[in-house]
This record gives sequence, structure tokens and C-alpha cells, in this order.
Amino acid sequence: MIYEYAIEPELLVEWAQNQIVASYINDNFGLGKPRLMSEFPKLKKIRKQYLEYTNQPENDDHAKKRLAELFSCLTEKTIKRQNYYYDGQKSWLENAELEDAQKMPFRAIISQKNPRQKSKILLNEAIGGWPAKYWDADDSIRVKKQAQSIIELITPLLYSCNKIYWIDPYFRLQKNISLFRLILKTLLSHNKDLSKQTFEIHFSIDNLGATQKHIEKQFRKKIEPILPEKLVLNIKGWSRLPGKEKYHDRFLLTDIGGIRSSFGFDEEYGEVTTALDLLSKKEYLSRMQNYIHSPVFELEYQFCMTGITINQTKN
Repeated sequence: MIYEYAIEPELLVEWAQNQIVASYINDNFGLGKPRLMSEFPKLKKIRKQYLEYTNQPENDDHAKKRLAELFSCLTEKTIKRQNYYYDGQKSWLENAELEDAQKMPFRAIISQKNPRQKSKILLNEAIGGWPAKYWDADDSIRVKKQAQSIIELITPLLYSCNKIYWIDPYFRLQKNISLFRLILKTLLSHNKDLSKQTFEIHFSIDNLGATQKHIEKQFRKKIEPILPEKLVLNIKGWSRLPGKEKYHDRFLLTDIGGIRSSFGFDEEYGEVTTALDLLSKKEYLSRMQNYIHSPVFELEYQFCMTGITINQTKN
């Protein structure tokens, strides 16, 4: 549902020369879309090339405007790669090919050339006709309500985000712990130091029928022992304000996008399914505002727990 594309930086300027091409890229990339640009190389290098072009007075003003729109769209939310090596003596394409051979390959590489005839390199000259295998992207998929099926779809999102907000008014440890374990495993496979990772679980106390003391006891018993070292997990219980929005929908919100589950993220036996939908930019921003930044619900209680460090014993 979220796919990472390595884009040759020089292409942004070239795309900006053609209104149709620029519109095509804007329509297919960015926040709320299933395709995101990889921050490869670092964003400051891409920004440098962007500024060099826009600061040249002889360049076409319309192209400059289109370039500004492209740059804003592609860089509003990017996928940040961890601990990769970029060889300044090699071309961008050579570096991209080497990085693609590592444990986290790109969905595809968009480039001006393909001298080594790699199948997953999408040539700029073929834009609009790229192979479906590397281009087609669904923003809504129905899957079995099983942890393994769900994690396979959300893994690219987890690899790339720094903040995770699991919103589920009916959150139950017994039915959600398998997915929770897989999320932790996925995070650790990409980043061994999770001290800067934000991870929160939000639920509705109106649906649980248990006291704060009981809920916290269960979390500390079942969740705290499996938390990775230094990872802080925040738990928040909410209630509905009179006449305000009901705490009902289920989301996995991150700093690079959000997913809604029509029937929750908990596990069910048999052939029970749920639809996972990628939130549009407008809806993502609205949900982040209502649930995270300026909640329209009443916070009843919260507590946190931290993964113990190696050789540290619990009190």
C-alpha cells in the first residue's frame, strides 16, 4: 500500500518542463498516495539542485512554478533510508542499483538511462507506460484478519516511519498481541535503536468495561516484557465528549501516511477479512488533527512503559 521509488534528482527539472508530465507525477506521488519518493540521496542534496535551477533568472517562470509544485509534492513525505552508503565517486544510478541489492530493495528506480538493462529501472522516456509489475499500486486491499496477512501490507510503512499511532477503540490484548509482536519485529529488523521511535496505542474506555488499574496491569504483564530496549510505549484511554464524534474508527496513523481498517486489526479465525484503505491526504490530515494533535475526545488516563536495557532487572 506504500511503495518506495528511487527517483534520479535531475528528473525533477526535466519533468517541470512539460505540464502534462508534471501533472502525471503530482497525481501519482506524495502524501495520501501509494507511491512515495525515497530520500536517496539525502534531501539536502536534492534541495540544492532544486534551488540552483529556481535561482537562475533565465529559466522559464512556468517551469519554475511546476518544479516548485513537484518538489513540494515529492518531498512533503519521503521514505528515509537508514544507514546506507552513498559513494560520491559513482553515479546516482550506480549507487541506486547497489542500494537496491541490499535487504530493502526499492519498488523501482526511475532513471534517464538503463545501461545494465535492469528490469526494475523505469526509463523516463517511457513515462506513462511503465510496466504494471513496478507501477501499479492499490490504495485499498481486502485481507484476512490475521496478523501475518496484515503485516505484509503495512511493512513498507513501518520501515519508513518514525511515529506510530495505533487507533482502535476496541483494542484487546489477546486478539492484537500477535500483530503487535510482528510490528516490533519489523521495526527492529530496520532499526536496532528505537529510542527515538514514537509508538502509541489509543483506545476507548467506553468499550472495555475494565478499570484503569486492571488495564495497566494487563499491559505490564503481557506487553512490557516483549518491548525492545529503550522503546517507549504510550497507552491512552479516551471517552466520547457529549455531542461530539464517537470514538469508533480503527486506524494505523504514522508520520508518512495512514491506513484505515474496516473491521479492526485484531485476529479472527477462519475466512474473516478486513479492508485496509490508504487514507487520502485530506483525510489523513483530518484524522491526525482529531486524534493526535487536537483530540476531539476526552483523555481519561494514560501510562507508559519502556523496554528494559540489557542486563537491567525489573524492580
